[in-house]
Amino acid sequence: MRKITFLLTLLLMYAGVTPMMAELVDMELDESKVYTIKFTNVSGNTHYLYSTNTIVTFSSSSAFNPNDIAESFLFRFKKAPDTSTSSTQTSHKAYYIQSVLNEKYVTNRGESQVILSEVSGDLSSNRNIRWVVQKDGDIHKIYLAQYTSGSYFLTNCGWYPQNSESPVDLNSFSSRDLKIEEVFINDEELNAKKAELNNKIQQAENLLSTSGFSFVPGEKVALQVNNSSTAGYLSSNADHNALNSTQTDGRGIGALIDGQINDPYYFHTSWGNNKPSAYHYIQVDLGDANKVSEFLFNYTTRNGTQQGTSPAPTQIEVYAGNSTDDLKLIQTISSGLPSYWPAAQTYQSDVISAGESYRYLRFQVTGSAGPGSNGYTVGSTKYFFFCMAEFGISLPEQVVVTNDSYLGKEQQLKELNQEVKDAKAVVEENNLQSIEDAITELTTLLNAISPLASINVTLAQISDTDNLLYGLKGYIGSFSAPYATLIPEGVEAYYATSKDNMGYITLTPCKATATSAKGVPANFGVILVSESKDVTMNPASGHIDTPANNVFGNSAGKEVEIGAGDYILASGKQGIGFYESNPGTLAKNKAFLRLGTSQTSALRLVLDETVTGINGVATEKVDAPVYDLSGRRVLNTVKGGIYIQNGKKFIVK
Repeated sequence: MRKITFLLTLLLMYAGVTPMMAELVDMELDESKVYTIKFTNVSGNTHYLYSTNTIVTFSSSSAFNPNDIAESFLFRFKKAPDTSTSSTQTSHKAYYIQSVLNEKYVTNRGESQVILSEVSGDLSSNRNIRWVVQKDGDIHKIYLAQYTSGSYFLTNCGWYPQNSESPVDLNSFSSRDLKIEEVFINDEELNAKKAELNNKIQQAENLLSTSGFSFVPGEKVALQVNNSSTAGYLSSNADHNALNSTQTDGRGIGALIDGQINDPYYFHTSWGNNKPSAYHYIQVDLGDANKVSEFLFNYTTRNGTQQGTSPAPTQIEVYAGNSTDDLKLIQTISSGLPSYWPAAQTYQSDVISAGESYRYLRFQVTGSAGPGSNGYTVGSTKYFFFCMAEFGISLPEQVVVTNDSYLGKEQQLKELNQEVKDAKAVVEENNLQSIEDAITELTTLLNAISPLASINVTLAQISDTDNLLYGLKGYIGSFSAPYATLIPEGVEAYYATSKDNMGYITLTPCKATATSAKGVPANFGVILVSESKDVTMNPASGHIDTPANNVFGNSAGKEVEIGAGDYILASGKQGIGFYESNPGTLAKNKAFLRLGTSQTSALRLVLDETVTGINGVATEKVDAPVYDLSGRRVLNTVKGGIYIQNGKKFIVK
């Protein structure tokens, strides 16, 4: 943390007063400390001296916060060699002023300007980097120190800030009233904050890695100008060359997609005899099969060889629609657009959302600027012409997560990824406030993508009277989740692969695959069968493959409305089974079956483990009863018949 140990009150000195040695005394400055240098002008505005790579200048007051550590505002004063007293000249304490930012020295380059310079060798031999700092109470003046005949004397030059954009000018007897303030830097606290930020960066990178986060670059839309109905047809209402065939300018609409930006490969809208009484635009027909709801566009200004060749847009209206007669304005862009000079500047838009999917996109220029005329007036309306070298449209980049546990959190992960990049830049600086802000931002984003919670499920006990559950024992319940979960030991998860006309729901177990662990995919309805009543489903740390043909619906993560034709696992007249639901709300994280029509009875559950190629009944128990598909017990099986024993289907051959 940085603290200003004392704040000196500003006392203004009148400009033009010749400094008198009796009024000003040389200031003692500690080489081991760092300082800020500031002045307050007659209007009361405070400006701090700061350094770039090449110059020193004065900032606005908002550019420096004493509680931050910003190296560009910090300077060291290194003592120049002592000198002896001369009978004709006064000896002064001289300093070399060094920028903390880049360790360059503040130098008078002999042109009434103060700059930063690398100085090698013997510093005392460079007469343009020696400065004397004098003070009168709270007021300080900095003068270039000349060395002659064994002593330093002051030139009639002081620091005079002209504005915050230029180097500091030197002007005779016009040194403004400066204040030099010592700054304490607590390296221990700074390093602790950096360590904390690095820890947050590591947490964020671990989360991004766990989620399988990655970008898929946005696809560039293929454009063409062959005047057909092919998708990506590019056109304009104001192609100068098309409207003025004997007076060409550039290469027409096709120049926007020819991949060349040098003259004459550019597109210019009409400024000749045939000018439309409408705003000039570029339009793209994507075709019915390629409608978009989100997109980006870009263009490059003309690459003229001299300043001021053609106007560039200053305002663009973006329209979208499914008919050129029914376009709606979706965005107006009037800031951030490149000027006509310097040449060949490229503009890239942010993602533009149209809300719905549209076939036609129109980019209409309602303002432009250039070196000369930029438009014409028809009636009371001014229409603007413009020029571009290239134009393109692309689809937004897509965020991909390969860990199903993080589905639905793509945007948060994207923001986290960007913040990690920003934080890595901040940690290289010594700005304490920026470091603390980065820690706060990363913490907020990490909390928003906190580890997914485990889901506790309470199951119902299966009894001998539950004759709708063939071969299922222990405890049973339906389950789903908005993210993938692992199946714990002692638990089986079954999905429904079919429902036949005899009222049987065929259950197939979820299994491990070559590419995933044994688990339940996100938004996937299953039946859990467990050895115990209470089951904890933990989020999967990786991808879980999704089996095909599951006929169960799910209420993963939110309640759903159900009613006639919807079946839920419940206890009814025949025990536990799938019964038609009354209209109402099914709790989240459940599975259900949506048939759309009412059945005459409850639905039975049977495991999909068909036994084929046998001449009799294969049973787990010799005396286990055999049932037909209607649920009736049979004593003698028939060849080719399908039966159920121990909850399993089999065919007698």
